[in-house]
Amino acid sequence: MLNYDEKRNFQRMDARCKIQCILPGSQQVIEGTTQDISAVGIRFEIDQALSEDQELEVLVEGGTTATPPLRALIRVQRVMADPGGAGFVVASSISKMLE
Repeated sequence: MLNYDEKRNFQRMDARCKIQCILPGSQQVIEGTTQDISAVGIRFEIDQALSEDQELEVLVEGGTTATPPLRALIRVQRVMADPGGAGFVVASSISKMLE
């Protein structure tokens, strides 16, 4: 059995994928890179700050044609300055999966 100390209900998986964030009410797209994904959330890096509790539509591309893109509505939970760069790290929860 795996020794897993994470206190969350769903294990995070490291995943470096392209993510596109579409701001509500606009066609503005912000591109970034995911850090990890779980069944209920996505953590990603972007160059633009977002507001906590902001809702966005996202498209996550798996990098191969064998994996279809993930489309979802997310809610921003936390925004932190990226300690390793000039952008921001965004922690989000998945509100709804889209087709």
